[in-house]
Amino acid sequence: MAVALQREKTRELSLSPAVLEAMPLPVVVADRAGAMIACNQPFLNLCSFDRSDCPPGAAVGELARRHATVEPLRLVAAALAGAGGGADRGQAELSVARTDLADGTVVLIVANARAAAEAHGRNKAAFLASMSHELRTPLNAVIGFADIIKEQLFGPIGSEKYIEYADEIRTSGHGLLSIINNIIDLSRIAAGQFKLREEETDLADLAQGAARRFAEAAAAANVTIRLDRPAEFPLVRVDPRALQQALGNILSNAVKFTPPGGTVGIGLARIEGGVELAVTDTGGGIPAEHLARLGEAFLQADDVLVRSHQGAGLGLALAKALVSLLGGRLSIASAEGKGTRVAIVLPAYRVVEAGETVA
Repeated sequence: MAVALQREKTRELSLSPAVLEAMPLPVVVADRAGAMIACNQPFLNLCSFDRSDCPPGAAVGELARRHATVEPLRLVAAALAGAGGGADRGQAELSVARTDLADGTVVLIVANARAAAEAHGRNKAAFLASMSHELRTPLNAVIGFADIIKEQLFGPIGSEKYIEYADEIRTSGHGLLSIINNIIDLSRIAAGQFKLREEETDLADLAQGAARRFAEAAAAANVTIRLDRPAEFPLVRVDPRALQQALGNILSNAVKFTPPGGTVGIGLARIEGGVELAVTDTGGGIPAEHLARLGEAFLQADDVLVRSHQGAGLGLALAKALVSLLGGRLSIASAEGKGTRVAIVLPAYRVVEAGETVA
């Protein structure tokens, strides 16, 4: 009888056992008389219960009296009795959200900080998987087919306009892919899923490689890139991919916002407490009111209504997050009409001194 009641009530609520178990937070379904209809595994886990401890049809108040030390169950009983519920159990605050339905059924969601954080982490992991597969995979195909059309690999296609359009598709596709990759990396960092692979790295070589990668874009914009490479410079213990990505985002912004005829400089220096890798440009500079917020995701320095450059404002945000993962910081100095200087500052413990052996 109790099992039949559970099935009937959950069916009325469109809460099949599978749906109930898929809910990440602990959930209890009861009637207004206080009888248990159903609960999911997260609730049982929160209470350290087996299924037999919360059978359908059991009086929740009686269960709470029987298990007086089980705080989540006590809160549910109090909420069913109309007294509400909320308690501080250590550092995890428990609370009950109650929904009364017209047919006399009560759905209670028992929330705590730990369960909410775990659910949030699962949502982020699902988001990353979805972004990687559902967006990046087809976008790579679009870019690839645009390349085939542009290069006319299967023969001439007639009008030059088609080649021009294919090039636009390819360029736009790469721009969109860059934004998606930045969002995915920011999400990985926020979710604690971005793993560093550290190794001894030559900063001068890394900076020279970045200058080469942006040489074509700089030439197209009539911007000169100059690298000030010291004769001797210590190695650093970092994840070269993360640092290269951070530097690339900074350099991309510098080239993008430097007017034709301008210069972008890359310099390395030993400073008190570590090393510095700086990018300077002769662009228009950043207004003082925007400088403090620069590095926030989706923020661009120029007004959104008169924005003259493409991008989602993610470059510096990701660079800042990556440098922070390495224990460093991003230093930004700028003045309108005088250009901008963005420096990656790495702490002394990242520096590999001459003769030092790093495990």
